[in-house]
Amino acid sequence: MARRAGLKVNVTADSPEEATEALEAVLSDLGEAVRDQGDPETYWKIPGTWMVLADLADQPDDDATEVVKRLTGRLALDGWRFDGDADVAGAVWASDEPSPAYPGVVWLFLESSHPQDD
Repeated sequence: MARRAGLKVNVTADSPEEATEALEAVLSDLGEAVRDQGDPETYWKIPGTWMVLADLADQPDDDATEVVKRLTGRLALDGWRFDGDADVAGAVWASDEPSPAYPGVVWLFLESSHPQDD
């Protein structure tokens, strides 16, 4: 059974274009096709930041934890916090300072779950 995968990225940026550029850098390192990508939205909890979302192509793995581990392993970030099980899993990376590997990125959530009926 394939699994869905997606990510949410919180970016410190001056414009939605800069926030999109930060997401594109993360997506480039993930090396996965993108099913859907949302427009950046201002993140109300942290002024000066944007939330950007992307749904990735279905992942060929029966275990959600394995999908999350494989995808996070492609990113130049340390200190992931993993949660979940073979059914639904996620990982969070967060920092008080933007990532040197992905300028502006201060928080990233990567998740995997059941495919949904389209």
